[in-house]
Amino acid sequence: MRNSQGFWIAAGIMSLLAAPAAAADLVYQPGGVMAPPTDGAANVALKGERFQGVIMYRDKVAETELHLEGIDNIVVLDGDATLIYGGDMKDSRMISEAEFRGSSLSGDTKSLEIHKDDIIQIPAGMAQWIKPHAGGHIRYVVFRVPGRKD
Repeated sequence: MRNSQGFWIAAGIMSLLAAPAAAADLVYQPGGVMAPPTDGAANVALKGERFQGVIMYRDKVAETELHLEGIDNIVVLDGDATLIYGGDMKDSRMISEAEFRGSSLSGDTKSLEIHKDDIIQIPAGMAQWIKPHAGGHIRYVVFRVPGRKD
């Protein structure tokens, strides 16, 4: 019941965010939120002309990330983690146009404990680092919609 609740929350957010950029065809991914873990890689669940939805599973600390285009809307499906955001990215490298990865964040950072059923919006241009709690995991959906750091 709780897994289907997370799906409907995510689907509702997606429909609201994608409304201005309505797809020509219906997009349906049966059981999409139950995609198997991929060791930190993104499982693309939904993809449209102006948005993308991915399922993430993390059971260890991954790299930091920063994107200059796209607003990340995150719905936590299960697990717990610390979200560290802001500040400066150490060892930053470009992985694709307007996408960067790094080893850690420093400087003027903030942190937030995130848990199942939480919803977070991260604007373009804000460094972020999701760190699962020791011995635990986090599984979440990221809906990236248009937006730019000006």
